[in-house]
Amino acid sequence: MKYLLGFCLAFCFSSVSYAELTVSKGHVRAVPPGQKVSVAYMTLTNNTASDIVLSGAQSPDFMSVNLHRTANIDGIMTMRAQDELRIEPSQSITLAPGGLHWMLMGLKGELKITDQVPITLIFADGSQQQLSLVVKALVN
Repeated sequence: MKYLLGFCLAFCFSSVSYAELTVSKGHVRAVPPGQKVSVAYMTLTNNTASDIVLSGAQSPDFMSVNLHRTANIDGIMTMRAQDELRIEPSQSITLAPGGLHWMLMGLKGELKITDQVPITLIFADGSQQQLSLVVKALVN
């Protein structure tokens, strides 16, 4: 029993101390049957005194995961890929409809509401952070 308690305490403290980037309000949008493209939204918070730079992401459930920004340029809505996302110290950035978002392309199976989608964030320094995002309905 004391070994189990020690393991649990070690796990809890290690996960808290690693929280350099907090991900909250994350989800993947459900898609109609046959559609192979979805999107992931979330809020990213930098809990460090240094910039954090995201250089990409990946998921075993999709062929590719790319960061995009939707913008209104001269009255025309456009979506452009972003090479990286820099998050300044203590800054929070929200990825949401009409702005920054992760494009999830080449769905390999099906997405059902309440499924969990594994996504790995990749940082410019080569480190990674694992996420599991819930699938939510198109209309909430």
